[in-house]
Amino acid sequence: MIESDRGSVFYQCGKAFEDPRFPKYPRLPVHSCTGYEATTADP
Repeated sequence: MIESDRGSVFYQCGKAFEDPRFPKYPRLPVHSCTGYEATTADP
């Protein structure tokens, strides 16, 4: 989450760093994403 000086909040897509098909700041709300990859939390 990124907050601007004016108080606006933006969510940055991590997948956009490796794949140009994904927008850096997607329009909200995001209901699903074809680039979603489930991860497991380390203990």
